[in-house]
Amino acid sequence: MATVQSLLKVAQSYIGVSEGTNTFNNLIAAYNSIRPIPMGYQVKLTDDWCDVFVTVVSDKAGMSDLIGRECGVQRHINIFKARGIWLGRQFPKAGDIITFDWDGNGWADHIGFVESVENNQVTTIEGNSQAKVKRNTFQWNDKRIMGYARPKYQVVG
Repeated sequence: MATVQSLLKVAQSYIGVSEGTNTFNNLIAAYNSIRPIPMGYQVKLTDDWCDVFVTVVSDKAGMSDLIGRECGVQRHINIFKARGIWLGRQFPKAGDIITFDWDGNGWADHIGFVESVENNQVTTIEGNSQAKVKRNTFQWNDKRIMGYARPKYQVVG
């Protein structure tokens, strides 16, 4: 079932995975095995991989139909908009996808999952954060956050 909890469970299983490990290499290989491969591009072990992480987690959770597949964050935002799930800078909730524009130039540079929201802070799970999968915390409206997408998960209960 395509629930927030099932998606986050897959994302959490990668926390601590670092570049250069077998699990990291398998993550990249899983992305490169997608057919058709997004943009026809085989990701290299040296490429930025935050959106590769989002795509592989979505695939393993059986939710690529909800989230889309991509290796470029700005293109992924276009997928979110086409699916009607782009929220922009609206208050997020667990399971949302978070995108960042680190340098404020209007181009999305990074992506991850919102794991939780508490006291106006979001805890994220991000790939390619200091060369590994890790949790980070931000104010929900940090100026570096470009916006959020909310996939149409199934509601439990």
